[in-house]
Amino acid sequence: MRRKGEKPVVKSWPSYNDSHPVSRAIATGDGWFGAWSRQAATPLVKLSKASKVDVERLLAIDSGAEITRAEIEALASAWRAEVQDVIASLPDPAVLVE
Repeated sequence: MRRKGEKPVVKSWPSYNDSHPVSRAIATGDGWFGAWSRQAATPLVKLSKASKVDVERLLAIDSGAEITRAEIEALASAWRAEVQDVIASLPDPAVLVE
């Protein structure tokens, strides 16, 4: 809870590259979806509400289902990440359906 007069903490991610926390998590065996969720400390239910994507769909995406650009944009917004960074972390560009 913020106190009166206190400025909010701005949360931002560094640019996506090999030293990015999500990139390192993926390199050690995490899936891209799990890596972003854990690094952003976003529980599945909270992520579902923030992104307006059903929990069942999030579980399917986590299991490797194709994902639309609109879903990527919604998830990036919920994680406060750049859309192009989330897309760059996808294991296979064919997973993204335009």
